[in-house]
Amino acid sequence: MLSYVVNKGFSTKDLYFKLTTDIDLNGSEDQRWDPIGSFYYYEDGCEREDKDVAYSYFLGNFDGGDHAISNIYVDCKSYAGLFGKVSDTVVLKNIRIVSGYIKGEVTGGIVGLVSSYSRALISDCTNYAEIYGTGMAGGIVGQGGSVKRCNNKGKVTAEDSAGGIAGSNSRIEQSYNTGDVISKGAIAGGVAGSIMGIRNIENCYNTGSVTALAEGKVEAKGCGGILGLGYSTLDGINLHNCYNVGDIDGLDGFTGSVVGQGVGMVSVSNCYYLNTCGAQGLGVAMDEDAMRIPDFVATLNDNTDVWNMDEENHNSGFPILMGLDMAVDEVSENGFVVYPNPTQGTLCIEGGHFEEVEIFNVFGVRVMQRNLHGCDGTATLDVSILTDGLYLLRVTDAQKTYRICQFVVRH
Repeated sequence: MLSYVVNKGFSTKDLYFKLTTDIDLNGSEDQRWDPIGSFYYYEDGCEREDKDVAYSYFLGNFDGGDHAISNIYVDCKSYAGLFGKVSDTVVLKNIRIVSGYIKGEVTGGIVGLVSSYSRALISDCTNYAEIYGTGMAGGIVGQGGSVKRCNNKGKVTAEDSAGGIAGSNSRIEQSYNTGDVISKGAIAGGVAGSIMGIRNIENCYNTGSVTALAEGKVEAKGCGGILGLGYSTLDGINLHNCYNVGDIDGLDGFTGSVVGQGVGMVSVSNCYYLNTCGAQGLGVAMDEDAMRIPDFVATLNDNTDVWNMDEENHNSGFPILMGLDMAVDEVSENGFVVYPNPTQGTLCIEGGHFEEVEIFNVFGVRVMQRNLHGCDGTATLDVSILTDGLYLLRVTDAQKTYRICQFVVRH
């Protein structure tokens, strides 16, 4: 088991790991998952806090292969997640946690703590598990690192700083949160709870409710739809091309629909919020109809190609991030193979029972659709009319479950 090897102090530096199948961890109070990379560990069922192995954190790279990791259960006193603590050089990608409960002091669905706040990359990950932090918590990462193209759909609760994507001090791009975010203290953000120093949040959105209960004595305060509390005296914290439609509820004077409280150099540009969120503050207020039209998508893109219309109403009509929001909660058990890839004009699909095939360009626009009417085995598509580039292929079966893969057209 990888967690046992890492937590015993064996080095994983420069090693590459890839998950090749779905995993059910069958987690419970009696069968807890030991996070990969922890300062303490369980051995033979006994908690060994006296064994403080300073180098027992993950140093390699891990690709989840977009396989489902279900029924994870973590309840520990330190860094909690699928990974507990990782070094500043790791890459964690394509990890999909579909169910479970994760609790610790610094807690994230994918990883608790990144040892440096900037260099490690967590990309293309999804979390559905419920997250609880006795200190800080985030749906993807508890503290640190850079997050790209990730999403959280699980409830996030922390006693200090709670964030839909990150609890504290992370750079975040092209990510979104739909889970409810609750701080028992006074720091909560739909995307990030708190940030200090030089960090960016760019091309992100939140639809979950954000609440700061302010139980007991609290000093740091901030409850925001994108960022709870930002503090910087250097080049600043920058929020760009973001929007929030989730309800916000925090302390008076420290609550905003985009940023709860900004101290020092905190800038907000091209950020928007639904005018019924329950708070005002930095950013531009808009009504629902104005946030569901192509003009708003064009405004968010701001000379980029990141946002698209929610044509299939996956996000209640509000703009979606290209390549992320087409992800599905359920996929067919029948795999399929697409070849040749790259293709010059003919694309073959083999395996499974197919009802429909759709092709999307990199902007998330559907460029081709074919009804296959119960095709069993092999289908052939003429894609010669498509221009050179990268495309997404979505294959749907009779039960309306589907898989997505990428292919390239190169004439």
